[in-house]
Amino acid sequence: MRKIEIYFLSQILKSFFLIFFIFIGISWLLQTTRLLNLIVVNKIPVFNVFILSINIIPNTLIMIAPFIVLISILLTCLKLFKDKELIASYTLGINYKIILRPFYFFSFIVLLSSLFISFFLSPYSYDSYKKKEFDLRTNLDIENIGLENFFEFNNEIIMNFEKEENNFTNLFIFQKNPKNNLIIANKTEMELNDNKLELKLFDGFKAEFKETSNEILVFDKYNFQLNLNKNEEYDNSDENTFNIIKLINDKNYLLINQRIIDGLLLISLIYLITNNLLIKLRFTNINVTLIIIISILIIFFDNIFASLNIDENLKILFMYINIFIPLMISLGIRNKRR
Repeated sequence: MRKIEIYFLSQILKSFFLIFFIFIGISWLLQTTRLLNLIVVNKIPVFNVFILSINIIPNTLIMIAPFIVLISILLTCLKLFKDKELIASYTLGINYKIILRPFYFFSFIVLLSSLFISFFLSPYSYDSYKKKEFDLRTNLDIENIGLENFFEFNNEIIMNFEKEENNFTNLFIFQKNPKNNLIIANKTEMELNDNKLELKLFDGFKAEFKETSNEILVFDKYNFQLNLNKNEEYDNSDENTFNIIKLINDKNYLLINQRIIDGLLLISLIYLITNNLLIKLRFTNINVTLIIIISILIIFFDNIFASLNIDENLKILFMYINIFIPLMISLGIRNKRR
């Protein structure tokens, strides 16, 4: 690769990573806010939720990749034109094909990365996220949790205690099912096994409320068990968790084609921008605006066609036609000029 090609490729990568980190940062923050419920309601430690949110990034990247590519390539082209680098290159007799090679190379890397992420990395990462999120919602981690407010579990148990290192004090439990029990203990030893909370209570009382009478037990030491099992099962039917092996085994050719089209969509956007800006040097406000509008429409219709409730083959056909619109427009313009 020539020095001029390496230089242009470096400019592309600078713009790409700038837009990449901006978009990923914003998208990650927005996605993370959805997990705040785990902190507020389930009292999950912030660090655990932070680690959980990392697993969302590959799936989020697939969704916002068209906008990252669109803005980064457009930004690169505008910068090269504004700094007179394109004009200087053409003046020195450099063929436009040499200028386009770094963009073609970048397109190839983008396509391979998109396919790898959508077929392998994203399904694995998102499946890991779904499982961890399910475990955090359904399993109480006594060793790592710190309950500063009243905690309602499964709409049947309300619990609160203070924790200093490994000591549990001032325990409060109100149990609705199978009996209405109120338990207060000054000191507690806890052990959690298979979502069954084994409690050794010291210096407290237990009140059992019945329709006809109430019973109160004052104790120095009392053993008690709480079943925290929500009887929920992990749902693995989310298509975002399907890797290429599962898609092939299930003969889910629609989703396979959709993910391939998502990768080709990025190539389509790069071709649209480079063909109308770098080769023709048409950097007018109208032309740049028109390219942005067409690019957004291509992304928009790609999502619309994917959600249509029509025959699968027809849906795939529409999606392929949509991403090849820039090529068809360019061929039409060339034929008119001839």
